Amino acid sequence: MPTTPSITATETDQDRIDGFNRTEHPFPDHLTLQQLFEAQVSQTPDAIAVICDHDKAFGTSTMTFAELNTRTNRLAHALRASGVGPGSIVGLIVERSFSMILGLLAVLKAGGAYLPIAPENPPDRVRYLLDDAGVRVLLVQNATSRSAPFDGETIFLENPESYRGSEENPAIVNQPTDLAYVIYTSGSTGRPKGVMVEHRSVVNRLHWMQVAYPIAPGDVILQK
Repeated sequence: MPTTPSITATETDQDRIDGFNRTEHPFPDHLTLQQLFEAQVSQTPDAIAVICDHDKAFGTSTMTFAELNTRTNRLAHALRASGVGPGSIVGLIVERSFSMILGLLAVLKAGGAYLPIAPENPPDRVRYLLDDAGVRVLLVQNATSRSAPFDGETIFLENPESYRGSEENPAIVNQPTDLAYVIYTSGSTGRPKGVMVEHRSVVNRLHWMQVAYPIAPGDVILQK
């Protein structure tokens, strides 16, 4: 009978194979996402953080890290005064805009988790997501405020009165194991299900990406 030839990996091949399986790497698992953002604000306060040419609601097409942090802090303190904290899930129905960035960062700084909902979703789906996630506070723009009926507190992100809190960074009240955001599945095989993502999971992913594909000043990233 014919015999199967034996295959012996060379030392170099074995090292390569072992490398594929060596997936454990240290990362700052003691930090939350807002702490990473605030560290960047301290390092480059005057650098441009966001460019949004089509959003005229804030009277500018750019925001520096310091400006973004100040606006976000004011909103975060207002959210915390509304009861947002660890375990809270805040709905976010906005177009791609300054409001989107301000809203999600403010929710994280308040200690809660955000639930992004596309404004073009049918009202019945929006209502289901808000009810299923137990949302009590909803962030909207003027143009997205009628996406679905909502009985809780609605905060308009383009309203200057929404940014009435302190400019100081809110005290950290959550842990890396707390939720950062919730994203629902399409629901094509049944009712949509919420996927819950913790701070440490995103920090892990961001740390890996910065090691594997470093982003430096001058780089341009396409949002997809």
